[in-house]
Amino acid sequence: MSIVEVLKFGSSVLRSAADLPIAVDEIYRRWRAGHHILVVVSAFEGVTDQLIREVSDGTEYECREATAAYVSTGEQKTAALLLGTLRRCGMPSRMVEPREIGLIAEGSILESAPLSVDVSTLRKLWIDYPVLVLPGFYGINVSGTAALFGRGGSDLSALFLAAELGGNCRLIKDVPGVFDSDPARLATARRFAALSWDMATEVAGPLIQPKALSFAQSRKLAFEVGRPNENAGTVIGHTVDEWAPPASTTKPLRIVIAGCGVVGRGVYESVKRYPDRFEVTQVIVRDVDRYAGVDPVSTDLSQALAETVDVVIVCFGGVEIAHRLIAAALKAGKFVITANKAAVAAHGSSLASHARGDGRRLWYSAAVGGAVPVLETLAARQAAVSEIRGIINGTCGVVLELRQRFSNVGSRRTFRLAASTPSPAIRRDTSSWRAPALRQPVSTHRSSLKYLSETAFSVKLGVPKIELKSN
Repeated sequence: MSIVEVLKFGSSVLRSAADLPIAVDEIYRRWRAGHHILVVVSAFEGVTDQLIREVSDGTEYECREATAAYVSTGEQKTAALLLGTLRRCGMPSRMVEPREIGLIAEGSILESAPLSVDVSTLRKLWIDYPVLVLPGFYGINVSGTAALFGRGGSDLSALFLAAELGGNCRLIKDVPGVFDSDPARLATARRFAALSWDMATEVAGPLIQPKALSFAQSRKLAFEVGRPNENAGTVIGHTVDEWAPPASTTKPLRIVIAGCGVVGRGVYESVKRYPDRFEVTQVIVRDVDRYAGVDPVSTDLSQALAETVDVVIVCFGGVEIAHRLIAAALKAGKFVITANKAAVAAHGSSLASHARGDGRRLWYSAAVGGAVPVLETLAARQAAVSEIRGIINGTCGVVLELRQRFSNVGSRRTFRLAASTPSPAIRRDTSSWRAPALRQPVSTHRSSLKYLSETAFSVKLGVPKIELKSN
């Protein structure tokens, strides 16, 4: 059974929609590990206060039901926008609301507490959507209306759900854990690696909702507090208090990105979000004039082999030039990451020693399935794999959709419809209906199948031995 991870993002991290990619990065690395994820979100910074003012100004008398219903829309907005961002990044995700999952609240409408949740509904949804997004801060009372969990109530939402699901919980804040004093005010503030319940009650109040902390203690639910996309943090609910080691002074990894198309530009934008961890020393392209806003940029591939470079990320296609760069970078002691399936497949035997073991320096899982963690999922399976099914590329998806929409037309007409789309890649794949992408023995398709077969079935296949067929 997959591990359940409950991740809570508060307004100190998601101040506005511009911060959503940071949450996506954190969610993605856990989804890639094969976990089932429940994301609980707060409203963006300042939104809750604004909504309280608006509902107060808009009614002539106090109506708690109206206040709870109106204020809870802040969390709903964040959840909806995060879902859209996750979908845009290709992650199978779905938004759920407290009513749908039976998240029942008891107590005062503006200061309630979660009572129960339908765990079976969440587990059924995870079959098709490994990432679920829930607006925090409120549940539904027995009268069927929204009931708020009080200030900081999304902490309580996350911890309650983790307890009911038997999962892990991480409250994601704008600090790397719990400190003995405010690190924004005192440079001498020390971070705890672990806290007992007694000490957590004493020092964690400003960071964690007291009601949520009390609930976790009552359920003996240990949990983590930390920043997004970091492993460090503070474990709450440990047997003893422990100080964290002094903060590391490690310099950022120095990265060269070779190629700046759709994939390369996405990598560039991702690593630029974390300047304390990554320094892009060069982006190598064919024509520097085409890449306004990318800096620094060069046409010189030898920049990737500079002594100061730690990691080379190869994001362009082709076989021989890409392979020569990968091989030279590995020989120079660099770590190499690539999504170029053709180059790795064509020269797999010479690169194999770099792709396995403790000294591994070559990473290529993005070459199979793109963002989908196909190789990691297959490698982690305990049971035998008997069959793999999937759509081999985007063109196949378009063709299958057209076949479903226009079931009364033949294959020739279907491929002509696909060939009329704006995408150059689809037009290329469907340029001749007699050799469509579903049948065409394209080497890059075979490369993906080679890695899937080797990982799933523990067999070694040469690329030419794989036969592509269509139904």
